[in-house]
Amino acid sequence: ELRRELLYPPFCDMISITLTGDGERDVMVAAKDVADRLVAEVGGERLSGMPFVIYGPFPAGVYKLNEKYRMRIAVKCRQNRTVRAVLSELLSEFSGKLRGVSVSIDVNPLGT
Repeated sequence: ELRRELLYPPFCDMISITLTGDGERDVMVAAKDVADRLVAEVGGERLSGMPFVIYGPFPAGVYKLNEKYRMRIAVKCRQNRTVRAVLSELLSEFSGKLRGVSVSIDVNPLGT
């Protein structure tokens, strides 16, 4: 019952958004922009009333790997068609917009 109330699996899905790039500042700014856009979506009409928790952005567990910096945003929510559409739009919007920073989304990553 506690897991249900606190929105933990199996009562939610875990989503990891990872931003990777050569420039530390560029990655930090991009992570903040992505998180802000996600927060705006959660406050919007499409996702209203859905349980949604956003953590971050924060440095990835391995912050620098192969001379690239990595930031993460963690999301707890119930995955459905609307959530998938929002994530797809987020990925499309920021993939072309961020110079030198790549964005990846992993739903229910191992180890969560």
